[in-house]
Amino acid sequence: MNHLPGKLKMITDVWKKAQDYLKASLSPQEYELWIAPLKPKGVENGLLMLEVPNRFHAEWLEKNVKRRVLTIMAPEAEGVTEIDFSWNETSLPKESGLPPALRPDPAAPAAAVQQTTCFSAKYTFDRFVVGPTNRFAHASAVAVAQSPGKQFNPLFIYGHTGLGKTHLLHAIGHALLKQHPKLSVLYINSETFVNEYVNALKNKGVDAYRERCRKVDCLLIADIQFLVGKEHSEQEFFHTFNSLFDQSRQIVLSSDRAPKDLQPLESRLISRFEWGVVADVKAPDFETRLAILRKKCELESIVIADDILQRLAQNIRSNIRALEGCLNSLIAYCCLTGSPATIETADQILKQMREEVSRDQSLTPSIAKIQEVVARHYHVDVSDLKDKGRSASKVLPRQVAMYLARTLTTRSLEEIGRSFGGKDHSTIIYAHSKIEGMIRTDPYKAQFINKLEEDIRKSMDV
Repeated sequence: MNHLPGKLKMITDVWKKAQDYLKASLSPQEYELWIAPLKPKGVENGLLMLEVPNRFHAEWLEKNVKRRVLTIMAPEAEGVTEIDFSWNETSLPKESGLPPALRPDPAAPAAAVQQTTCFSAKYTFDRFVVGPTNRFAHASAVAVAQSPGKQFNPLFIYGHTGLGKTHLLHAIGHALLKQHPKLSVLYINSETFVNEYVNALKNKGVDAYRERCRKVDCLLIADIQFLVGKEHSEQEFFHTFNSLFDQSRQIVLSSDRAPKDLQPLESRLISRFEWGVVADVKAPDFETRLAILRKKCELESIVIADDILQRLAQNIRSNIRALEGCLNSLIAYCCLTGSPATIETADQILKQMREEVSRDQSLTPSIAKIQEVVARHYHVDVSDLKDKGRSASKVLPRQVAMYLARTLTTRSLEEIGRSFGGKDHSTIIYAHSKIEGMIRTDPYKAQFINKLEEDIRKSMDV
């Protein structure tokens, strides 16, 4: 093996150039996750040897960057024509190699740790369509399933509703139980986590509750944003997180927003959510939407002309659920009427969906209407809700109006912020959480907010 100091130094220098190129061509997230951990180990017969963390890492590099690296290195490192990725096999989990704390207790009853295996059969990695807007989240999820509790811990996946977060969490659960059937995996949404904790407190069953959550090998929690503003539950989850993390047990979280936007969640929790990998999922592009429709037809053994699928993909852009719902409606219509799927039929389904959306929007108050009603009730001007005044007489009405705008409309945080004089989204989140907490703890104020909602709806003549 050619490990001569001069040769290795030359390879190290060239590898540094390749890193600089990749740093410029990849996102900072991708670079830190996939490229930074690599170590050049030597050169032999034109083969550059790079050490990687695990097999999945090597597979990703083979598929995504190997050719680019060779192109960069060829002119600089004479004789290097191929790259070999190596890793330590012991970095991959095996049930027999688990530390005692992770091994199932043979003497313990089967129900001591409830292993949730009720993962949806339709949510597997095989059924997940990968595109540029979800590639990083998908790769991270697969890495967790390959090597739980390692460098991808915790995994935090965020994005708007209907973009595949639930699919990825279920897929991780499926893959873990298939590859490591003796591991215990718990899937739960944060609302259930909170409700079960409250019930445990009432029934003096906190110890059993903690045993359930802190003895699993992988904890998958959906919609973690539900914890915001629930101080006791936040504290309980903080200790649950620490217990699992300290034992190298895998934690996967999903949310509708990034960790930094979860204020007023405790900062110590937010920082822990960012310890591992944070991956977002965005609305799919046209090619991915079309691929999703084709995949669904393939799985359902249904043949629909590609021009019809393209028409659906061009018109449904919001999220995957709406896209699949439109296809389901088309299939149902054709089955019930016995007519073939045509462009005309697809347009009819799309028209019906638009009418339903329009009808829903007509029942939704505008932010301007909400501001008008709130200002009238608090005896302030609408302009007071949009300025930056900090007097109590203005702050509370402004926060109430922001809360109602987020609760009663489907506007994004950015849109709501613009309607309140250019406030940033964290201000809207804080206002929503504060008023939500006030409603929960003060029945008189809760009654007042309900009265405001009624007046807003009455003012729309609905």
